[in-house]
Amino acid sequence: MSKVGIDAVELSLTVKALEWRLLECNDRVDLHHGRNDLKAIWNSVSRDQPSCNCIDRIIIKDSEKFYRCTIGIICPTDSRPILYCNLHLTVHHARGNNFFNMTWSEYDRYIRTVADYLTERYGVEIDVEQATVSYIELNCNISLTQEYSSYGRVLKLLMASLNKKFKALQYYEREGAVPIYDSLLRENKSISVLMYNKINEMGLSGDEKVLRIEFALKTPNKIRRVFNTRKWNALTDTAICECYHKLFKSLIVCSFKRWKNLSQKMLVQELRQLQGKNGWPRKWAQLFMNRIRDKDLQSSKPLILDIEQVYDAMRCLPDPSRNISKKILLLQRNEQAICDSTYLHKDLLKVDEIFQKEQCAYKNFSSE
Repeated sequence: MSKVGIDAVELSLTVKALEWRLLECNDRVDLHHGRNDLKAIWNSVSRDQPSCNCIDRIIIKDSEKFYRCTIGIICPTDSRPILYCNLHLTVHHARGNNFFNMTWSEYDRYIRTVADYLTERYGVEIDVEQATVSYIELNCNISLTQEYSSYGRVLKLLMASLNKKFKALQYYEREGAVPIYDSLLRENKSISVLMYNKINEMGLSGDEKVLRIEFALKTPNKIRRVFNTRKWNALTDTAICECYHKLFKSLIVCSFKRWKNLSQKMLVQELRQLQGKNGWPRKWAQLFMNRIRDKDLQSSKPLILDIEQVYDAMRCLPDPSRNISKKILLLQRNEQAICDSTYLHKDLLKVDEIFQKEQCAYKNFSSE
């Protein structure tokens, strides 16, 4: 069952105490030397004395229970030096892999386990209760009913349709007769949207087909705007699920609906131009579909996904003599001969499948 949850998190924390004897003898700890006037700052949290008084940064590269912890001192121009601590966490370090995400409750228990581990292994005592979030990744696995490769045009369209506040689409395309978009990325300074083949990314084999859709909130300001807080303890399982669902709707669903409406307007306009004042030309269907295909090839994103969009556009035309209805029937009977096969793969149903499964993940959580 699909579940909305968290993968990577970066927390900003307060350091309560340090034991230099544990830090200085650990091969996973890098001590960076800098200014020599920071002794008083370290003394405020030190339980013993470091061998050198000019340390300005500590980097713990654990890669066992957590990814990295950075403790340091920043020196603003107009104020006293400030001690900071950033803790980078991932589901992979919590569980050994990140195929499944974690709820906020599960992650909270993991953070507290890491806090105890930091104290025991490295002599670093942190205040979890005052932790704030600087970066967070929210995701959901979508189980697909067909081969992942058959969703290529759908996923590329969903990503290409995001608004202009995002940078250009980046993607990894495996070589082959049919493009297989294993990962697609749109991002800006504050948020990124990522869709990728989770089975391939994990190096797994078998019959399961899984699309992961991920939103990364990359700045403190973005996190505060989305959650109305940066405090870790102010978040909840519900807040995480609601946030993901709202981002999915506003960035992906609404963008797709906007594209679909524009696509229908374009199709209606093309059909009216083809019909003209003198009625439909001979071989109108081939002419129309060839025109659509040519425009598609010249565009950065598909003009249509599915032949059903053409039928919907034709139904928008006046049809007092039922001529349009007859033409729709004629085109339906001759789809294979007239249309490019690209438009005959029921791609609109694939969009509905992705949207419905995200909605199910949201509803399943809400009903728990």
